[in-house]
Amino acid sequence: MNITINKCFSLFINFIVSIIFLTQPSCAVNKKKYSPKYRTIAHKILALETEVSGTEPNYRLLDLLIDEAKRKIKPSHEYTKEDAIQVLQTIDDILVKNNFIYRETDLLFDALMPRSLDTMGFSDLTRAKVKERALARQGEQFYSSCCETDVIIYLGIGEALGLPIYAVDIPDHTFVRWYLKDGAYINWEATGAFMPTDKSIVRWKNISKKSIDKGVFLKQLNEKEVLAKAYRHRGDIWKSRAEYRKAVDEYTTAVKHHPLYVAAYNNRGLAFEQKKEDDNAIMDFNKVIELSPNYSDAYNNRGIIYVKKELLDKAISDFTRAITLKPDQNDALYNRALVWRKKGDFEKTLADLNKVIDNDPGHNNAYYNRGLVLKKKGDIKKGIEDFRKAVELDPGNSEFINSLAWIYVSEPGYVDPVKALDFATRAVELNRSPVNLDTLAAAYAENKNFKMAVKIEQEAYHLDGGTYFKEMTDVYKKEMTYLEYRKKTGLK
Repeated sequence: MNITINKCFSLFINFIVSIIFLTQPSCAVNKKKYSPKYRTIAHKILALETEVSGTEPNYRLLDLLIDEAKRKIKPSHEYTKEDAIQVLQTIDDILVKNNFIYRETDLLFDALMPRSLDTMGFSDLTRAKVKERALARQGEQFYSSCCETDVIIYLGIGEALGLPIYAVDIPDHTFVRWYLKDGAYINWEATGAFMPTDKSIVRWKNISKKSIDKGVFLKQLNEKEVLAKAYRHRGDIWKSRAEYRKAVDEYTTAVKHHPLYVAAYNNRGLAFEQKKEDDNAIMDFNKVIELSPNYSDAYNNRGIIYVKKELLDKAISDFTRAITLKPDQNDALYNRALVWRKKGDFEKTLADLNKVIDNDPGHNNAYYNRGLVLKKKGDIKKGIEDFRKAVELDPGNSEFINSLAWIYVSEPGYVDPVKALDFATRAVELNRSPVNLDTLAAAYAENKNFKMAVKIEQEAYHLDGGTYFKEMTDVYKKEMTYLEYRKKTGLK
């Protein structure tokens, strides 16, 4: 009897509990949010980044890496050089074992985001042991990290374990430095697991003595200066979203934390340029050059502003300086070519564009602009070749396609009604702009379809309102082609 009563009571209780559980709000059964185990500099940077990125911070992975380092690294009050190298190598092994591979990303939250190799690829991996592991574990999740994010992870591990390691900045790069008791130190390249000397770093990055003496580069960063990186990253996120005012605010916070932070000044200058605050942009690029006289990008960026201000000689001077400092600085070479063209010096334009194409055979804009110059010089055949190459490299660019179409309606000896209509139609399908419509109208006229030519030209006129389009509408109403009109009026 007692057993029967107990069973009934038990069933009743289970029923009540089930009802209570099922009637609770859904949040009551949600998975508990992960609470980080540590509070290192890496955790602080991750928190600052994810406030802006809107992504869930992967504290769990950071904690896992630190826990693994604690298991594998024996603490010591006085590490020898050999001990230090062994510890650094152990941290590298931990990252490799956890499928970290090198990819360009300055954002820690992005580096801690799992990805498949199918989306990342691994054919360009240069470290043998990393590539070997990637090939053997293609079905696993991997993490893409670069010099800066690797260093931040090293700093987080170092802080948790009490290791004497610091971040050191050089132009467009960051590495780890371990200080020994006697004041000597070891430079450690986190992405490649090797030990570069100061001398080799200076030579590699062409760092000026002035920058070193000022403490801009090759100096270990304190925590506040490292945190400046997070604010720069936040600025980069806002800039990528075209929120330039917010980007400027974040970069300003970064330079308050680290007044010698070249990358933050440079990126703030770029944000100011997007806000059309060119004078502020120039001030920031000037600051970059003051801090780092050999920083090629700053000269290129300032040169672009000078072009906008029509200060062409100053622009050429800056682009030339950028090229001198960094001979493979293709952006500056291309920008200088455009200024030479603007100044009417076609020989220098072609010389620069030829070098750009030699450096980068896939530079579609270089082919296009070289085609324009060749056409201007009367070498139509080579101009067509360059336009065709530009279209091949960027088949969705209506400007490139329209330029080809225009040659086939406007250049004596090269007129081809079929090709003109084909290319002009493709250009208009991509962008129904007045210029493209004008070319299409000329192509229809060349094919003796003057009714369509008039209709298309009228559309161009309604979009633009310019007298040229109205004039060409009247030309096609008279059933004249563009070349016939040009010959009659004496236009070149």
